[in-house]
Amino acid sequence: MSTWKKTVNRQPTSTTNGKSPFRTTGSMPSAKIRKGPLMTTLATTRRQYESLAEAAERTGLSARTIRRRIATGNLPAYRCGPRVLRVKPEDVDKLMVRIPTA
Repeated sequence: MSTWKKTVNRQPTSTTNGKSPFRTTGSMPSAKIRKGPLMTTLATTRRQYESLAEAAERTGLSARTIRRRIATGNLPAYRCGPRVLRVKPEDVDKLMVRIPTA
């Protein structure tokens, strides 16, 4: 038989004033108190690489078309692991050539 006992009615410590020590008060620190850049600054910076699905969605092409361009050498790609490919958004944008109208 096991001699392990389960603690059922554990009381909070005196430093928590009767509240659960695992819960916070619920308010986030203001932007003035937080250190580092604001979220709006982070969201507006452009990423250096994107996945093939992200590039396809952004340009309106299919992921298969992006893969074909990589296979033919028209689009440089970067391997980030055994199965992960990334492309630079600038390189994908260069594929989109404007057709002049008369």
